[in-house]
Amino acid sequence: MMSTPADAAHSAPARPADPQRPAPPPAVGEPGHASPPDRPRTRFRGDIEGIRAVAVVTVMLFHAGVPALSGGFVGVDVFFVISGYLITAQLLSEQNRTGRVALTDFYARRAKRRRVQSVVALDLGGSVGQDARRAQHADVG
Repeated sequence: MMSTPADAAHSAPARPADPQRPAPPPAVGEPGHASPPDRPRTRFRGDIEGIRAVAVVTVMLFHAGVPALSGGFVGVDVFFVISGYLITAQLLSEQNRTGRVALTDFYARRAKRRRVQSVVALDLGGSVGQDARRAQHADVG
């Protein structure tokens, strides 16, 4: 069997590292790889997200007028308790990792994460408000 230059390159011994060039950082999943300090890795909690989803759906059904769900406030309570648990876990994790809690950084991350939802909510709220105002003026005139 004939060997090609490509085969020779794959079987050649590794060259020593160039002292002028720093070694590349370890890839994700390799030993020595670290998450950025301001964004610790958090694992997805499907159980908690499922409970939060049930809480949100119960509130939505309450507002839709489903008679069996006359206590929609329970869904709100469950949602806030779970959110409080997650926020507390994040703050304690930061405390353990860095030795302090930077609330300004925490709120900045929250605001950045909620930016899209806020814009959509404000846009929908404004649209619904304008439609209601137009309907009210149409009834008067």
